[in-house]
Amino acid sequence: MGNKMKIEQRTHYLYKITHPSGLYYIGQSRTSGDPASRGYMGGGVALRKAQRRLGRDSFTKEILATSPDFYSIDLCERVMVTSSELADPMCLNLQTGGATGAECSDSTKAKRAATLAAKTPERLAAINAKIAATLAAKTPEQLAATYTKWSAARAAKTPEQLAAINAKIAAALAAKTPEEKATIVKRRRAALDARTPEQRSASEERRLAALGAKTPEQLATEKAKRAATMAAKTPEQLAATRERQQRSALAALAAKTPEQLAAEKAKWAAARAAKTPEQLAAINAKIAAALAARTPEENAATYAKRAATWDRNKAEREGRA
Repeated sequence: MGNKMKIEQRTHYLYKITHPSGLYYIGQSRTSGDPASRGYMGGGVALRKAQRRLGRDSFTKEILATSPDFYSIDLCERVMVTSSELADPMCLNLQTGGATGAECSDSTKAKRAATLAAKTPERLAAINAKIAATLAAKTPEQLAATYTKWSAARAAKTPEQLAAINAKIAAALAAKTPEEKATIVKRRRAALDARTPEQRSASEERRLAALGAKTPEQLATEKAKRAATMAAKTPEQLAATRERQQRSALAALAAKTPEQLAAEKAKWAAARAAKTPEQLAAINAKIAAALAARTPEENAATYAKRAATWDRNKAEREGRA
């Protein structure tokens, strides 16, 4: 509760850093105290370089707006730091304002891509480990507040903005070669496989916290999107997806200690015991309907696949032993 109250009492503010030469930077931050008395002097890359070159003390800070609400300040920054503002040679901002929808210039995008390409797999793994450690150190209340903020930011976007984001992601993926795509998938799987049991547990807690923060409407929308995505896949893609999910689930299960398995079993039993007879009947009816909709061939294929997966994992366990 203490952490949650601390988050709620922070003041969000918009500031402007200026230099006698005319250089300036507009940004946003938050503090639990007085923004004017805080020593923070901006965090932009170009701003930091200018401060090292010209002297940090030669820059002055002006508070433009304050609010207890993050989204009000975020909107102010988005209005003030536009693409035309970035064209000003005296502006030290590298991307448009707004933490929920910034757009970078082509030169900034190229620099970021070059920086990312220059990183070794070990360096990327270290960065991912640092991010995972930071998230693992957060309390459930802090995680819930973060996911609520992300969900609200996404919910504030118009269908056109979401479509533009999805189109941009699709275009970026389509521009990659099969080798680049395979490398990305390999890195992601390597990062997932390298997680410790504690990191896996922390990831599951974050996932549950995110689900708990969503409204029924958001959950229904996400479920419909997943169904549409699955419906668009070919039988081969569906088979590959299911096999990948099974491998991931089995790996997560193998990484758990007997105590963790017992705790999860007790949690499932408690959740089931908390359901009403009507809820249990509805769940059973849904399962029965899903099974009845399958053909005998589909059932036989599922059982054969499960048997093959079981035999393969058994052989791997015996090989490790």
